[in-house]
Amino acid sequence: MPMHARAVRSRVPAGRLDEFAAAVAGASARIQGLDGFRHGYVLLDRQRGEALTVTLWESAEQRDAAAPVARQVLGAAATATGAELGDLAGVLTPPAGA
Repeated sequence: MPMHARAVRSRVPAGRLDEFAAAVAGASARIQGLDGFRHGYVLLDRQRGEALTVTLWESAEQRDAAAPVARQVLGAAATATGAELGDLAGVLTPPAGA
């Protein structure tokens, strides 16, 4: 079954990447409890001062329905750490026939 992803890249001030990741992880239960949630990841690029959050969903509709919660969770983490969020509309879909 193909999954649908949302990826958001955030610029995080030096020395606050771990704090940003912890803030996202601390609120992850809100996202994990949503219909269609499969997996979530926070990836850190320490050299560039960036975090990439990726969530995987069973359908595009479930991914899109989760956007308001994603905005709240990532917004709170950004506020707490001074991070700048990228576009939450960064959605990925599987190739045709997958």
